[in-house]
Amino acid sequence: MKALTKLSCSLAAGGIAGFVGTPADAALVRMQSDATLPNELKRGYKNVFDALYRMLKEEGFKGFFSGASPTIVRGLLINVGMFTTYDSLKVMLSQYMGIKQESQVNRFTSGFISGWAAAT
Repeated sequence: MKALTKLSCSLAAGGIAGFVGTPADAALVRMQSDATLPNELKRGYKNVFDALYRMLKEEGFKGFFSGASPTIVRGLLINVGMFTTYDSLKVMLSQYMGIKQESQVNRFTSGFISGWAAAT
């Protein structure tokens, strides 16, 4: 697969995943920040479903996507790092380590390095 195609696919997948995951991420952030707020400002969510329900009820659909931009950008960047390095690493490692390209060891090692590259 050409590099530009890999880049395009990774951007599309990361953007879609970031958009779809934003409501859950927003609920997670709110539940975590509740612990640091004074008692009178705490939202008191019981669980993630309660948080999502109350976000929808109190703020509407817009509440799900507050803070969407950083989540989507994070998804874009992580996927670019993962998708653009994984297949290339599988080829390089199979030649360097002398193992089959589709072996579990090669997949694990390539995935580990790709994940590290995406995170840094």
